[in-house]
Amino acid sequence: MQREACPPGLLRPAFYRLGIRDMSSYSFYSQTAKELGFEELHFIDLSKNTPTHYRRFREEVQKRHDDLVQMTSPEFVDKTLKSIEPWMEGYEKGYMQ
Repeated sequence: MQREACPPGLLRPAFYRLGIRDMSSYSFYSQTAKELGFEELHFIDLSKNTPTHYRRFREEVQKRHDDLVQMTSPEFVDKTLKSIEPWMEGYEKGYMQ
């Protein structure tokens, strides 16, 4: 999710890999769920763990680079590696949760 304080459009490079233009915030999802009749029981923000996921993802892609190129293409692997950086940056700067 995108944090409320995130400047508009800042995360577009991260979303490009997913083919989406933007994300909504926790408050948007929470309010929408309430409007649909759901009750929020608990929310756990695990944002601090997500950069670890992306670092490990990047490490695995780099480690298996040659195998992945054979299964896909050099362009796909390079695009994947390049697309990881904006996600890590978005979380590390506190713009995503």
